[in-house]
Amino acid sequence: MEAPALEQVTTCAQKTIDQMVAKNIPPEPDNFIVWYNYCAESIPALNKVIDALLSTGESFTPERNAEIHERFFTSDREAQALHDTSVRMESLMADMVAQVGAMGDDAHEYGQVLQAVRGEMGNVNGLDDVKKIVTNVLTATRAMEEKNRELENRLSESTEQVGKLKGDLEDMKREALTDGLTGIANRKNFDMILRSATTESAENGDDLALLMIDIDHFKKFNDTFGHQVGDQVLRLLSATLRDCVKGQDTPARYGGEEFSVILPHTNLKNAFAVAENIRMQVANKKVVNKKTGQDMGRITVSIGVSRFDHSEPLAQFIARADQALYLAKRTGRNRVMSETDLVESEAAC
Repeated sequence: MEAPALEQVTTCAQKTIDQMVAKNIPPEPDNFIVWYNYCAESIPALNKVIDALLSTGESFTPERNAEIHERFFTSDREAQALHDTSVRMESLMADMVAQVGAMGDDAHEYGQVLQAVRGEMGNVNGLDDVKKIVTNVLTATRAMEEKNRELENRLSESTEQVGKLKGDLEDMKREALTDGLTGIANRKNFDMILRSATTESAENGDDLALLMIDIDHFKKFNDTFGHQVGDQVLRLLSATLRDCVKGQDTPARYGGEEFSVILPHTNLKNAFAVAENIRMQVANKKVVNKKTGQDMGRITVSIGVSRFDHSEPLAQFIARADQALYLAKRTGRNRVMSETDLVESEAAC
């Protein structure tokens, strides 16, 4: 039974290498993991994403490859990091318990010294005996004080390390949910927040809206001016999104040059107004090369807007905003379209 399995793995590995060579994808471990699983069809969602990119002729840039790997294969790393941090925390706590336990032993010994001194006081025969007893008490007391100082210092160091571990855990959680390039919520965080928002909306009957945003002609802009300028554009859009939303609203990088904004307690009309404000703010900004000062013109975005129907699946809510986004792109770009426009477009056809 082992030979067929080995043959299957070898065949899949060779197919993976052929795919990567054909698409000019660097033979790096993370890339191999992505394309091996694609060839093995082991993760349906991964195949769906890559097939969609292939169908649109998307090039697999280093950024795109990294994004796909981060989306589907970073959970094990996060789990390992969490495990390592937990082990460090457990070790520190055990050390602190041992230190306090040692303090208990030292205190017991000190008590025994004092108890012995009390017994000796009844047998004092002269000044020399008193001096001897006082010397013993002072010696034991100073030893106890020194041990106390040592314990305080060690506990202080342990407290600092515990505080650092707490900070590490918070940083790790934040990094796991933040897009490294733009600093806003990543796709994983988007999925979590939207799932929570739809549940709350369904339970309370509140409005909930979603914006799907895509940078117009981003590939052409990226190819013309380079990936560094392309990254600058992505950061510019994310900063604009942060400026245009407030409160519980969540801007997120959905993937590549596609962004989203989750708008709790917002009806379709107001969500459309937010989207239009974002569109105008972006269109009014110039892209300037930070290194050379070159004016590279302006960028525009197309935006789709949908409102959550409390009885619908989450995927349908997202798909409707996506469909409105692509309607905006088909009808000229640099515009906002809502699910209402979808209905009118279908009726016109």
